[in-house]
Amino acid sequence: MAYEPPGFTVNHLSCDELSYELAIDDIRTQKTVNDKRKILSQVLSKERVSKKSFVALESYDLNFKSELGDINKTLNDLKTNISDFEGTNQDYLFFKCKSRLIHVQSRIKRLPIPETDSKNDIILFKDESYANALQ
Repeated sequence: MAYEPPGFTVNHLSCDELSYELAIDDIRTQKTVNDKRKILSQVLSKERVSKKSFVALESYDLNFKSELGDINKTLNDLKTNISDFEGTNQDYLFFKCKSRLIHVQSRIKRLPIPETDSKNDIILFKDESYANALQ
């Protein structure tokens, strides 16, 4: 993530989402979720200060099928949380969903479009997933 956008909080991301955010910054670790949160917070803080992104996508294998599965998993989890949500915009779950939506939107934007016969279907998936995340 190039910077920490308004409304985004590292503490709201799942372990897999943290691992992804660290991996695109060329940091791979098996540390605990809390340690990953601390590391990602430090990276984002350094990016804010330097006004420079540390994202190193060339060192991260953005595999379309793998990304597709992870994006769908996050979107489905968010749909469940949002449909069950009965609170206000001041509740923890609201902020958690907002942070995870920001994460998945960034991930969708980075989704590679491989040169295949189904390129149009892939572009449609990417566009529709992004629209669903905004919904």
